Amino acid sequence: MGNARTIAKNSAMIFISSMAIKVLALLFAVYAVRYLGAENYGKYAFVFSLMTVFTIFSSVGMDPVVVLDTAKEPASGQALLINAALLKGVSVGASWVILSAILPFLGKGGEVMAGVALVGFCLLPDAVISTFKSFFSGLERMEYNTFLDVLYRTAFVALGLAAVVLKLELMVFFLIPAAASLLTLTASALIYRNVFHGRLSGLDVKSWRGLAVRGYPFMLSGILVYVYRGLDTVIISLSQGDTAVGFFSSARALTDSFLFLPAAISGALLPAFSRIKGLSGDSLKYAYGTSFKLLLFAGFFLTALVTFFAQDMILLIYGPGFISAIQVLRVLTWSTSLAFLNIIMITMLSALGRQKDVAWVIFAMAVLSVSLNLLLIPRYGIMAAAWTSVLTEGAGLLFYEKLVRKHLRSANWAGLALKGLAAAAVLYLVSWGCRRLGVLPALLAGVVAYLFSLVLSGGLDQKDAALLKGLLPAGKQRG
Repeated sequence: MGNARTIAKNSAMIFISSMAIKVLALLFAVYAVRYLGAENYGKYAFVFSLMTVFTIFSSVGMDPVVVLDTAKEPASGQALLINAALLKGVSVGASWVILSAILPFLGKGGEVMAGVALVGFCLLPDAVISTFKSFFSGLERMEYNTFLDVLYRTAFVALGLAAVVLKLELMVFFLIPAAASLLTLTASALIYRNVFHGRLSGLDVKSWRGLAVRGYPFMLSGILVYVYRGLDTVIISLSQGDTAVGFFSSARALTDSFLFLPAAISGALLPAFSRIKGLSGDSLKYAYGTSFKLLLFAGFFLTALVTFFAQDMILLIYGPGFISAIQVLRVLTWSTSLAFLNIIMITMLSALGRQKDVAWVIFAMAVLSVSLNLLLIPRYGIMAAAWTSVLTEGAGLLFYEKLVRKHLRSANWAGLALKGLAAAAVLYLVSWGCRRLGVLPALLAGVVAYLFSLVLSGGLDQKDAALLKGLLPAGKQRG
């Protein structure tokens, strides 16, 4: 049970971090998106969507390599950290050169051009921060990542809210990430030096080629993920305009905020999977199977809940100016629920050393996504982008499940899926029946009905309840 306790502890730390970050991000969204409006928020979202691919490129796929190798051989972690960070620095330089070359061809106004340049400055500090965090993750010291994540988001939101209160221009919002990144970089270095007594030693330029070869499947996967999850924003901007980007991105920001759950579980499982692989097949199967089942049920819960309350969510968070985002939100929640399962399967395949298989699947998903988006967005707008996201994640689910079954015997999920679907239908019907009582009573009644349906059908048992308790902060086990 030691592995289960470690996973529960680390999941709890990531859960705390992710929850805090999402609450802060939601607070920022309530004020900033309302203040900026659909058009300016569309410009803001376009810049960050474009910069995402350069962030991934700058990482050279080093973060999972640092996590996995540090988990296997903690003594080699410090040397690996310095070499990975310097290799990232070289890649950041290449990113700046590419950015300088493409800026004149974006066809965007001065605000967007300047925003790309300002956010591009963050590539270097962010690359180093992620290396420190990967080192901490490999040692399964998630509490430090929790602190750094909350620190960054707190600084980001505090500065963002100050900009809203002071009614500053859009350009100020592009400066905020740089300030938050520099603060977090300083904290990361202090933790590394004072807690882990780390030193910047062990430089081995000859090892960089081997690191790059091992990291490129992760980097390629990340870039391809961006292609099928982020390039749609660029296509919408070029064909439909910044206002359409604002509607689409505001809906996606809400659905993506729920990804903290698979991120918490997979973030804790990756080093644990690496450590127990080949040592305890039963432990590996149990950890994966239980995580998959809980995320399956969480996905059905999210889909039913957001589908029913989408209008209330948009009006409460963004206001009537974003009413065009309601239907987009209803569709995108299906994509996010499928992504829950894809994330945990990618984590398992990465731990099994099947990164190239993952890369090929993501490549196929990227081709499907880009083809459909280029064909449909110019004609059908943002709803086409939303449905393309669902189809892409669904195709990925089929491929990943087949790959996992080749390397790890797992349960037949059809029965569990039917139980989750039935519980989601009960949630929707109960919420609809209680809607006349108000949003909150309908919400609470739906949640209770969903959980009761799962327990009654045998979808959830005592072991699942114990694991759920262990994932929550109040339920962390001692000893």
